[in-house]
Amino acid sequence: MMQSEPTWAAVRRTVWALFLAAAALAAPARAEPPVPPPVPPAGDPALEAMVRDPAGGWSDLLPFYGARGFRPAWLDGGGLGARGCVLRDRLAAAAGEGLDPPTTASPPLPKALRPRPGGPPAGELLLSRALRRFGRDMGAADALTAARGAADLAAFLDRLAPADPAYADLRAALARYRAVAAGGEWPTLPDGPLLRPGAADARLPALRRRLAATGDLPATVDPAGGVYAPGLAAAVRRFQGRHGLAADGIVGPATRAALNLPAARRVAILADNLRRLRGHLRRVAPTAVVVNVAAADLRVMVDGVQVLRSRVIVGREDWATPLFQGAITALEFHPAWYVPPRIVRLEMLQQIRRDPDYLARHNLQVIDGWGDTARIIDPATIDWRAGRAGTLRLRQPPGPRNPLGRVKFLFENPHQVYLHDTPRTDLFDQAKRMLSHGCVRVELAAELATVLLAPDPAWPPQAVAAALESGQTRYVRLARPMPLYLISLTAWAEPDGTVHFRPHGGDQVECSGAPEGPLPAKGSG
Repeated sequence: MMQSEPTWAAVRRTVWALFLAAAALAAPARAEPPVPPPVPPAGDPALEAMVRDPAGGWSDLLPFYGARGFRPAWLDGGGLGARGCVLRDRLAAAAGEGLDPPTTASPPLPKALRPRPGGPPAGELLLSRALRRFGRDMGAADALTAARGAADLAAFLDRLAPADPAYADLRAALARYRAVAAGGEWPTLPDGPLLRPGAADARLPALRRRLAATGDLPATVDPAGGVYAPGLAAAVRRFQGRHGLAADGIVGPATRAALNLPAARRVAILADNLRRLRGHLRRVAPTAVVVNVAAADLRVMVDGVQVLRSRVIVGREDWATPLFQGAITALEFHPAWYVPPRIVRLEMLQQIRRDPDYLARHNLQVIDGWGDTARIIDPATIDWRAGRAGTLRLRQPPGPRNPLGRVKFLFENPHQVYLHDTPRTDLFDQAKRMLSHGCVRVELAAELATVLLAPDPAWPPQAVAAALESGQTRYVRLARPMPLYLISLTAWAEPDGTVHFRPHGGDQVECSGAPEGPLPAKGSG
């Protein structure tokens, strides 16, 4: 018995503890005193009066300041607050985005941004309006409202710029050229005879200084001398290649004009193209075909990654390739070419009248009618001087001389243009490739067909290659339409920092260049 007593005492203590715990759980919880809601700081009566005054011109800011109880967003009692300083400095750097800095953001701090005791805080409203304008220029719907909830204002403002590397490259190029222009204009090359490698010329020192200003001539290459040496010629060729000129090292009128364009003008061109690129990147799909008409360049992007780049030939200046957005929906292997009526009227009709063998020599058929009622007629039976001759259609069957080559790419557009192959591959080596009647000739047309048909399991690469070699006309609708953008960037920067300029912008004009009549019916090939 003496050994069991402690055991019963422990049991009684445990039971009593459990009873007390159960009683505590059953008791109603003690109500905590309510926590009063935070009281927002008092608004600024002067600010509220200004924004609400219909004659003051600030009513567009009423929703923003009304939502924050008319408390200033950027100013405090002593001047700019921390967020105001961030905003001021970012707006002052707007030139780096190719924008004009708002006058309210230019250091030193304008008097309007210094609150006057008892006076209206006009600087507060000027900063808000400047932010709204900056956001709109950068492509944001309402940067002012969005900035209200941004914990890190600097990071928020930085995110307004596109994240695409091409944008960062061009922005860096603008900064470099702006720095060059800030140091004074580069030397100009005086007029004179052609400068050829190996020649002696008094203009060589100016040419060296000019090429050094833009990094085309490294400081360690071609020291001063009176002869046009190989190192200097290489620098000229580099400059010519960047500006879309024949890279022959010969300084003629076109090269001299490009060299002498003022640095300030180059800065303006870069700023304009940065704005163009920003607008383009806002609407471009991550998977798309993008043709830069000014550069005569085509790129295919898949999920934001470039998978193909090709030189192209675009419309000549008097028959320009239009700029627009569409989608490639089909392609046709070994297409026939229906000569656009404008080409017949302006370029062929007179030759047909003068030369009876013109049509046969160019393998052109005369077609009368449409669809199932169309028929080939003998050109010898036609009075080519009669008015009806201009209404007949000319058709060139598929073959090695067909100007459309082995494949064309179709997309709906009001300009009747398309992309296509070409047998004239030698023309892609020309520096200026504005040679077509508006359509876009693609150097790597076979590779483009392979990329476009890749989503379709019925078209592996070997099937595409077989169709290209077959010589048989075949119409294929894409399983997945490919977005297409025809844009114009007259300046851009490559990832290695090389800056390119082109003089031609690609006007938005209607061009002819597609077969007349309806497209082939779905499933016809």
